[in-house]
Parts: sequence; C-alpha cells; structure tokens
Amino acid sequence: MKQIDFSIIIPHKDSLDCLPRLLNSIPSSSSIEIIIVDNSSKPISKEDINVDKEYKLLYSDPKRFAGGARNVGLGVASGKWLIFADADDFFTELAFDVFYDLFESDFDLIYFKSASVYDDTLTPSDRNLQFNKIIDRYISGVANEYETKFCFVVPWAKMIRKTIVDKYNLRFDEVVAANDVMFSVFLGFYSKKFIVD
Repeated sequence: MKQIDFSIIIPHKDSLDCLPRLLNSIPSSSSIEIIIVDNSSKPISKEDINVDKEYKLLYSDPKRFAGGARNVGLGVASGKWLIFADADDFFTELAFDVFYDLFESDFDLIYFKSASVYDDTLTPSDRNLQFNKIIDRYISGVANEYETKFCFVVPWAKMIRKTIVDKYNLRFDEVVAANDVMFSVFLGFYSKKFIVD
C-alpha cells in the first residue's frame, strides 16, 4: 500500500462555488489524500463539485458544525502529516514545494505565514495578519514558544504530525464558533518540537 504523505482535511458548508478552486490548488498525487467532509443542510455530491481529481467526499451532521466535520476527517486520515483548509481557502503555487521541503523533518508541528485575500476580488485582506504577527514576534525573539503555540489558534497554516493527534486523541470542539481553539492549544502543548516558517 502506497504511503500517504499528506492528508488535506476540508470541512465544507455552503461554499460550493469556492471548493473547485481549492481542489485545483492541490497537486494531483497518489501521495496526497484529499478529504472533504460536507456538513451542509443539503448534502453535496461529486457531480456538484465537478472537479476531475481523486478525493474522498464524506458527510457530517450539520449539528456537529465545522468541528464535527474536521473530526470525521481526522477519523479517516492516513497521511504522515495533516493539513487543514477551509473550503474557501486555496494554496499558493509553491505551498506544496515548501511542505515537501519539510516533509522529512522531525518536528511535531510547523507553522507557516499565510496570505489572505477577499474572495470576490482576490485583493489582499487582513484576516491572517494577527497570525503572521505571531510568527514575526517569535522569529524576532519578542515572543516565546508558549505565546506562539497557544495564540496560533486556527487550524490552517500548519503542518501537523498525525502521530501527535493520534497519541493524544486530539479532536475539535463541536460547537458553532471557535471550534478550533482548544484543539490548537492542546496541539501546541503536546508538540515538543516545532518550527515556524
């Protein structure tokens, strides 16, 4: 059985127009597992997505929210590394080159700077700036590792070693908002070796 390098876990709810853009930003490779977990009130199909690419389409009860969808994805992911993306996200052109540069590293957790744009115009937005600032503060020595690991509370812009998630049975809260905060905090706590990029 071929090794899966990366599992890309994507919760989806009513963002069908954006989903093809995200899928097309992920390289086609048998070593990259794409897992979409739909928790829309009206479930989508592969025909609705209409992208010629290998991926798993799973379903989660809408009452479990995005956290529940991510947990469904965690339950089936088989990659060495986990990467989360929201359905309206997409990867930059060189993202997977960077991921593969770090693939053989012995870190538990790798944080990345990210770019953010408005969906309709693709002009820069500021959604990501507070998280990029955390990385800048750590690199410059202003912030210590605890501020970095406990304040970077979103699941995106990270490479996560799956064995850490499995060892400590880390899961997302299944609540309407901020489902990712405690997952990120516990992930930071248990990750002994980390780096920022």
